[in-house]
Amino acid sequence: METIKSTLFNRPPCDAAVLVAASLGLIKLPMPRTPDIVNALLYAATGITTLFALLLLGTFTLVPKTIENGKAIDSAFREASDFVEKMSARDGQMPSGATFDAWKAGGSNWVKNMELLSSPNMIPSAVAVRFGPMPPDGYALSVWRGEWTEYFISWRKESTVDSVAGLYASSLGLSLASALLSVVLWRIRRKLLRARPGSIN
Repeated sequence: METIKSTLFNRPPCDAAVLVAASLGLIKLPMPRTPDIVNALLYAATGITTLFALLLLGTFTLVPKTIENGKAIDSAFREASDFVEKMSARDGQMPSGATFDAWKAGGSNWVKNMELLSSPNMIPSAVAVRFGPMPPDGYALSVWRGEWTEYFISWRKESTVDSVAGLYASSLGLSLASALLSVVLWRIRRKLLRARPGSIN
């Protein structure tokens, strides 16, 4: 990697920040002749990141459906949580898995596919880290939504369902980051091509 960078700049390897700054015209660096393999790699990388940005922008059309499903899942979580809380208050203990399964059989599709997680070892470590350890009277609910699993955490009264703002922000942020990377790569390639005697830009 250092050999490639040295070839590009004919000087000790530059870090990524210097390279990006030079591509945006913020600083100037001497640009030597560019190996064809470097131009090819930059051309391919630019095309890939541009395509990725366009694909991410296309996902905006799917966000409304994702939001609709998220709202339905949150509603199903509330319904299931109400059942667990009522049964716990009546019986003095959490409903058994069999009792929960019998109840959910008459619910919506989201409720029917829901699981009651009543012990800490049933919860993924990433969820436990995010929401904290399960207390003695705690439980979680989970449901597979087709792309990933969503969770409702009783001791936080929260779910992992993304907010509307969060969905749009993440999609837009990734799209903009990919677009910016495409522009940076394209400008780097143009600068390198211009440094080649007799090249057509």
